[in-house]
Amino acid sequence: MNLWVGGAIALSISLLVGGIWLRLNRKLLLASVFITVGFLYAWLHAYLHIAQQLPENLAGKDLILTGVISGLPEAGSESRRFTFEIEKAEQTVPGETKAVALSGKVKLGWYRHFPQQLNAGERWQLVVRAKPPSGFMNPGGFDYEKWLFAERIIGTGYVRRSELNQPLGNVWSGGVDALRQQVQQAIQYHLEDFPELGVIAALAVADRSAISTEQWEVLRRTGTSHLVAISGLHIALVAGFGFFPVLMAWWLFPRLYLWLPVRIAGGVAGAMAATVYALMAGFTLPTQRALVMVLIILVGLLGRRAIPFASILCWALLAVLLLDPLASLSAGFWLSFLAVLMIFMLTRRDLHRKRKWDVLTIQIGLSLGMIPLTAGFFGSASLVSPLANLAAVPYVSLFVVPLVLLGMIVLPFSEYLAAILWQLSAYAVKGLWWGLDWLAGFEWASLALPQLPLIWGAVTVVGFLLLIMPRGIPGRWLGVLLMMPVFLWQPQRPDVGSFELTVLDVGQGLASVIRTAEHTLIFDTGPKASETFDTGKLVVLPWLRAQHIDRIDGLVISHADNDHSGGALAVLDELPVERLITDVDDPEIIGDYSPEPCNGQWEWDGVQFEMLHPTALFEHRKRNNLSCVLRVSNGSHSVLFSGDIERSAEYWLSKHLREQLKSEVLIVPHHGSNSSSSPAFLKRVDPKIAVVSAGYRSRFKHPAVKVVKRYKDWGIPLLNTAESGAVSVVFPMGDEAFSVREFRSEERRFWNR
Repeated sequence: MNLWVGGAIALSISLLVGGIWLRLNRKLLLASVFITVGFLYAWLHAYLHIAQQLPENLAGKDLILTGVISGLPEAGSESRRFTFEIEKAEQTVPGETKAVALSGKVKLGWYRHFPQQLNAGERWQLVVRAKPPSGFMNPGGFDYEKWLFAERIIGTGYVRRSELNQPLGNVWSGGVDALRQQVQQAIQYHLEDFPELGVIAALAVADRSAISTEQWEVLRRTGTSHLVAISGLHIALVAGFGFFPVLMAWWLFPRLYLWLPVRIAGGVAGAMAATVYALMAGFTLPTQRALVMVLIILVGLLGRRAIPFASILCWALLAVLLLDPLASLSAGFWLSFLAVLMIFMLTRRDLHRKRKWDVLTIQIGLSLGMIPLTAGFFGSASLVSPLANLAAVPYVSLFVVPLVLLGMIVLPFSEYLAAILWQLSAYAVKGLWWGLDWLAGFEWASLALPQLPLIWGAVTVVGFLLLIMPRGIPGRWLGVLLMMPVFLWQPQRPDVGSFELTVLDVGQGLASVIRTAEHTLIFDTGPKASETFDTGKLVVLPWLRAQHIDRIDGLVISHADNDHSGGALAVLDELPVERLITDVDDPEIIGDYSPEPCNGQWEWDGVQFEMLHPTALFEHRKRNNLSCVLRVSNGSHSVLFSGDIERSAEYWLSKHLREQLKSEVLIVPHHGSNSSSSPAFLKRVDPKIAVVSAGYRSRFKHPAVKVVKRYKDWGIPLLNTAESGAVSVVFPMGDEAFSVREFRSEERRFWNR
């Protein structure tokens, strides 16, 4: 951070001094000053938030927090999740409590003995254990720490069982969030049996928690995820709802014209309606942008002025960044503003030629322009997006959204009528969903694209903007060439005889990948805690897409423990798998696949794979000790995967396999628990480095302190995915030394721990 600030200050001083010395244009000087001031303004907000975050010395300690529930609480069958705005914090120490300086928002889960109902605006005293914002760090993966930072969350944690947990005083009215929750609960009650519940709630109050994983997949494959976000068109519709009653009133009672022109009264009413809806929608980033643009247009109407679109967009951009300069960290910020810019440029390409196919042309152009953005942010692009959006956008805007809004308007007067309107909107969504589901069913509906480096992503966006410039601009065709990287760029694979190991950061579990010149093998797939937390979907598949891997040659599941096998079914369902190698036969883990046993050896591209364990000679029946043990070698370098084996299996392998165990890199057995990494085993393997896959501040406390000390005493560097993020090791052919890359260390940004 200090480096960035110093650079910005140095740049501003240089520009000012240089401008004065060279007598540069005044506009250039002003631009440099405003850019520098804007940068420092954003830096100040980021710096203050970093200083506010939960300190490491309070992590894992019992804290008594007093505060207010903000936003919409999420009610699951086995938990409650909510954001808690801290007013006062105390730390419990033996025999007393002491005040600690802590304020801000924390995300909390309440998993046992939670109240049936939590309401927005309620003030509570809670005993909490929390930790600084933390997430997985993997190439191509979602940066949860970045999202928490942009949302100004200072920590995450859970509520502990305690007699001190209690509501305090009267329930605060809760303001807008309380109203949002009332609407949310009414929708949930009346649409309980409708699968479209999540879509209706998203359009009403921006609550997407009820949208199922399958529905999100349909939206992703058809490029229609934006339909469940509050857009400018929705805000404009609400403004129209506010304007129309005023227009009717002035038409029925002409004397009102003597008091106030209808455009002023209607404009004020429309602005108020749009603002209320934006607040009810959670005032999300796309909503902020849309609201500011609509308000500026209404101001122009009031003043009988046509405000240029570029000015409207710039004012909206300025307003959003002034409200929250950290908004630029969000993918939604860039997608929202760039999409609006693209639509504007597409509509301005040829003002003198209006054709009946212009709407289709704009939709195809917008879908094409979003490809480099979605490839950069999400690693995929929808090929059916133009057709899906051509039908879905007007359908949702003209039929679904008005019914949802009318339901919200009449709710205070007649819940029965609101329920009818919402049910009609659900039936309308059902009709649309048949079409979207049909389009998503095509195998080619969604194109997986490698994650472009930032520079190439910027080049492709510039290429598209150049391509859609107005007719007559020379060199527009160069935009086609500039867009080629999104289709042609490929991540580099190892050479023949070389291989690459990647141990992914999946928290408390193991998921790793071996890549050779032409083949890919996955060893374990990490845990699955719920439908919304499946590391197969959240980590493994995004990493594979980022590397442009669309098939798996081998998938090894070392044993049936959830932290090793939980993500397997997600991978098996998404990608073709040539060989499934495991002794697990549980359909809930492997589906309908027929696996091969964990034995034998084979060669891919000059790299040897050998299963060392389990064998019939090993008599121990404990599941951990029956983990598959795999050694991969190219004759010069080697790595040993050990699953969750414990001392008895380690002793047996050390006694019977001896030199076969020797490997340069060891994937630490059982996440570094006290039951593994015995001296005899380490002596036989004799690794140069060891990699342990463990969770940050895991309740299992892996790796154990004694085990960490043992590796240190033996002179073996120990890399922990909790601290290093994904760990990649490249094993070249020949005597050249292998190289190690720690993703968190190399890609750490100021928002990462």
